[in-house]
Amino acid sequence: MKILYFDILTGISGDMVLSSLLNLLEEKEIEDFRREFSLLKLPIKFKIKKVKKKEISAYQIELIKEDKKSLYPRDFIKIIENSYLKEDIKNLSLKILNSLIKAESKIHKEKRRYVHFHEIGDYDTLLDICGTSILINKLKPERIYASPVVLGKKKAFATLEILKGIPVYEIDYDYELTTPTGAAIIKNLCNNFTSLPLMKISKIGYGAGYFDLEIPNILRILYGELIEKGDKILLLETNLDHLPPFIFENLFNQLFKKGALDVFITPIFMKKMRPAYKLSCLIEEKDKEEIMKIIFSETETLGIRYYPVFRNTLKRTLKEIKTKYGKLKIKEAEIDGKIIKNWEYEDIKKIAKKRKLPLIQIYKELSQYLK
Repeated sequence: MKILYFDILTGISGDMVLSSLLNLLEEKEIEDFRREFSLLKLPIKFKIKKVKKKEISAYQIELIKEDKKSLYPRDFIKIIENSYLKEDIKNLSLKILNSLIKAESKIHKEKRRYVHFHEIGDYDTLLDICGTSILINKLKPERIYASPVVLGKKKAFATLEILKGIPVYEIDYDYELTTPTGAAIIKNLCNNFTSLPLMKISKIGYGAGYFDLEIPNILRILYGELIEKGDKILLLETNLDHLPPFIFENLFNQLFKKGALDVFITPIFMKKMRPAYKLSCLIEEKDKEEIMKIIFSETETLGIRYYPVFRNTLKRTLKEIKTKYGKLKIKEAEIDGKIIKNWEYEDIKKIAKKRKLPLIQIYKELSQYLK
């Protein structure tokens, strides 16, 4: 799986995103980008400079001609919609732009169509947003990750509005390190704000900011292959030595209703050789709080352990086939060319109950259909 990872070392701005993405390309690909960007027919020209930030070589975008005509959001939207860019590029550009417009409108209590982009240029905003959208379409990552967003001492109100719900932190520099355009871009691109995932890096792009800091003022983008290591889930555990076993059926039912992936009991001996049960519950991380509430309330345990675990699963399909008992569901999965088949347990149970036959008999009779 091809991924991009935005390593936000000293903040993020629209021009830093664009220049670091361009730094991932070969010369011919950059020329292709220029031709595609020209479809917007903007009255600006720009050059891509090679600069150094604390001995780190990076790209930097420099405007060399710009029409200073003041534009409103409706003008920006019209330029994008009327361009000959691909629909995917238009849609992403409008999505980013609308995040910016919405935040500025809310902060300054202005109607969206009359918003002025405070502390942001005019056409260069379109350069950053549309240029980024073109390059994302060219690189075609299947997933995009980013580190938490770095902020300086100065923060635009719109930047904070856009970054609601996203992990951020501050470093001790008296600059606006993350701009509203940079915030809008990363918010709409990124699937997950996290530490660097397990990946094979094939390319690294560096985009330089305009401030000179004690550390290299760059945005670093890593491009490569995600190394799949299975789904990340959680294992919840608690030891129970004070409960009668009959409570477990109700407990299991409630846990499964709340999204538990699996629940099981293991007989154990605790200190002083007290017999007890270890309750184990596999869950998705998003369900942790709800499921822990159920365990605490239903078992009256005083503590729950939880650990991250990884699992690999085979891709399964559900099919219906005709049998002597009518149409039944069958699960299929494949590994190394071998097809694994199995019945849906609830279907077999219903047949046994309806026909008043032992379940094992039904299972054996149906085994011929699994061959």
